[in-house]
Amino acid sequence: MGLVTTVSLFLVLFLSPVKSFFGTVLPAGTPPNDWPRVAGIGTLYLGGVAGTLLLMYGFSHLSRLFSGAKGIGTGAFFVHFAYAGVPLGVMKFLSDILDHVFRTWGAIFDVVRALRLDFPLNRIAPGEVTVSQLMSANQTYLLQLLLVAIGFSFSLYVAYKLAGRMFPDRDTAFRAFLPVGAFVFLLGMAGLWALSSAL
Repeated sequence: MGLVTTVSLFLVLFLSPVKSFFGTVLPAGTPPNDWPRVAGIGTLYLGGVAGTLLLMYGFSHLSRLFSGAKGIGTGAFFVHFAYAGVPLGVMKFLSDILDHVFRTWGAIFDVVRALRLDFPLNRIAPGEVTVSQLMSANQTYLLQLLLVAIGFSFSLYVAYKLAGRMFPDRDTAFRAFLPVGAFVFLLGMAGLWALSSAL
């Protein structure tokens, strides 16, 4: 979940300044070994995953405080509610690769068709092969939004059910759910923001 929400947002917001910083201390290199870019991406990946875990732990602590539970540590809340982020993470991942899938699938279809028509005489020049995308960019983005919305809704549902399993009392369960629901909301907004920005 952290890789596809927080990390992607960090890459959108901070890759350029972090790359510039590493450009002052690392040799430039040549692609694909552009060392400042590689170091920047690695740093943002680690920072995004660590930031997600710290946020989850902080919201788990808030959940413990809101519930008023005695004798249950923050770690137990962290482990118990961590599963709530899985649906959002999976759907955000699917939405991330959706654009690539449609573009690549269109290219694969057209190249295979061209090879089938051309084989074995090799008369088609590469410049003559056209690629037709299966969906427009706007259609793909709407589908991506729908997938993230489904993942977000399902994550909230899972968090609510997990709170009910942890606390039989509905009032206590709802109070425990609120901070975790806020955490899912923040990650959902981070995912949507990253999705709407070009890397």
